[in-house]
Amino acid sequence: MQQNRFSILGTMSILWLLLIFAVSALLATIKSGTQYFEIFSTAIAHVDIDLALRFDALSTLMFLMVSLLGVAIGHYAIRYLDGESRQGYFYKYLLSIILSVSLLVLSSNLIMFFAMWILTSYNLHKLLIYNKERPNALMAARKKQVISRFGDLSLLAGICLTYWHFGSSDFSTIFTSDVLISPENHGLMMNTIGLLLVVGALAKSAQFPFHFWLPDTMETPAPVSALMHAGVINAGGFLIIRLSPILQSSVFVHSVLIIVGSVTAVYGALCMVTQNNIKRKLAYSTISQMGMMMFACGIGAYALALFHIIAHSFYKANAFLATGKLIEESDQAGLKLTRVPPAMILCAIGIGFVAIWFGSLYQGGSYLALFTYGSVMFLGLVQNTSTSQGASYNKFNHSLKISGLLILAVSAYVLAEKLLSEFLFNTVPAVSDTGMVLSQNLATVYFGFGLFSLVFWFSAQIMDPRSSVSKAIYLHLWNGGYAGQVSSRLLANIFPKQHSTNVTN
Repeated sequence: MQQNRFSILGTMSILWLLLIFAVSALLATIKSGTQYFEIFSTAIAHVDIDLALRFDALSTLMFLMVSLLGVAIGHYAIRYLDGESRQGYFYKYLLSIILSVSLLVLSSNLIMFFAMWILTSYNLHKLLIYNKERPNALMAARKKQVISRFGDLSLLAGICLTYWHFGSSDFSTIFTSDVLISPENHGLMMNTIGLLLVVGALAKSAQFPFHFWLPDTMETPAPVSALMHAGVINAGGFLIIRLSPILQSSVFVHSVLIIVGSVTAVYGALCMVTQNNIKRKLAYSTISQMGMMMFACGIGAYALALFHIIAHSFYKANAFLATGKLIEESDQAGLKLTRVPPAMILCAIGIGFVAIWFGSLYQGGSYLALFTYGSVMFLGLVQNTSTSQGASYNKFNHSLKISGLLILAVSAYVLAEKLLSEFLFNTVPAVSDTGMVLSQNLATVYFGFGLFSLVFWFSAQIMDPRSSVSKAIYLHLWNGGYAGQVSSRLLANIFPKQHSTNVTN
């Protein structure tokens, strides 16, 4: 127990110092712009290897978020894990994972980025097996290992091709390369690089079809879940945003992000609705939210994607650390989603399609991304108008509140996009920079919104399943498509010694 106290004290002291440093770095970036700090530099087999930190608008903002989450989760775990023999183990890897993620977002080149990417996966695996006596926890960690190694190989291949194509691994050199403005940027090589990087990001952020491991990690303590869902899971999205300058001109890459992001978002949301376990519900919520973030990247709204990451991280950390309170508040409020009236469904979908069409014409489609994202958000807000609260429920007052919320939400997103775009100037492309590419990809945009619209209609059916078909689909979604069960059996056959115990999901 004395050793645990030293581990807690040491970890929390370093995390607080890291937070102070993050605040200072952000203020320095606001005042002086992008800065570099070189720690170590060498060359191995004619390959330059630099350990250098890049302090720019994107990295310092993410650095502040990661360090703040580390301090909050660390303080919460002091009482949550009090008395457990492995409390010191948790703080050891909490510090390791916060440091590795911080170095990941501050990396100035792809080689350092990949090294921290691997180290982050290793530290997360150690936390996933915190309860190593539980077979389900070990199985979930094994699934994460397999998916992560697949994503790591894809990312490594993308990095190697990027180095070969640009002649450097340094972000600044790549982002200012003449290759980006040449016709080659639209060719097979750039599309291949983009696809490999996207696959690595999708695997890291639990996107379809790599999503099934995340809901099975609920055997971990709440602080581990909060750290994973609020921090590590965002690494895939950060990869796309960081490398957005080399992806912004590829119609193919944006098409993949739109399709996979929309599929993951709607599937995760439907599975979430059917869950009766609060932690699994939150896990599917994370999958869905990461899908929305990838969708935002796909439509070129990188600043909005970053805003989504930050907002979701703090929300999800609070949700996992207060799961018991969430259940009590839900029971007290008595709010339950019911079927949305068919007329309202058709009206909302029609407004969304018209908004996207208008966005494709407004100023040559320069702000199509904002119209598209706003249309999807509008569907979600309309869904919340169908809520009942017993006999005291006033539909008119509730509709007024939702209307006010809609206006505030749209205003907040527009303001966030404007402020973040200005802050991230010359770091990530603005929506006006990607508008032309998105206009060439209008069919995929309509497909993505059409998928959201279809599931918006279908969600009304599973809110209150009555037919045999809707009940069967409800059961399928409740089981997460049975991907968890199938993957558990496959892994048990591949690694029989590690999984000799009968594991159920």
